[in-house]
Amino acid sequence: MKNVIYRLRTEKGMTQQQVAKLLNISQQAYQRYENTDIRSISTETLLKLTEIFDTTISYLLELDKDQENTFNNKNLINQMEPFQISEDKLNNERNQIIELVKKLSYYSCLEARANIVRLIARDEQEKRYWKNLQEQDLKNKGNKND
Repeated sequence: MKNVIYRLRTEKGMTQQQVAKLLNISQQAYQRYENTDIRSISTETLLKLTEIFDTTISYLLELDKDQENTFNNKNLINQMEPFQISEDKLNNERNQIIELVKKLSYYSCLEARANIVRLIARDEQEKRYWKNLQEQDLKNKGNKND
């Protein structure tokens, strides 16, 4: 994954700092994007990256390995007159969008599940903290009565 955004950035002749500025994040945060799984990046940031690198989310997520064959609005408008898109092309693009939505939904569900697990763990930790605090309080009251 990291190779995709690294390659796109270098092909554009951009620095990490330049891309980070366009994303309104620090250069260190952007560097992490290049060094981690791009699927962990927010959808909003992915959309910004598609604009910066003039590509698609499916290409960034490596769902479509050939950037030349990905749906690219600017190239499509330049190459074809309006309303002259073949039915096969429309069906292909529609199927790609459906698959992308399914995968994004799957990752969103995983992220939501992870957040729920974190909340439960934090709740359990807070319960233990308060229980220990109550036990200490009772112990201290017991020592005062002795």
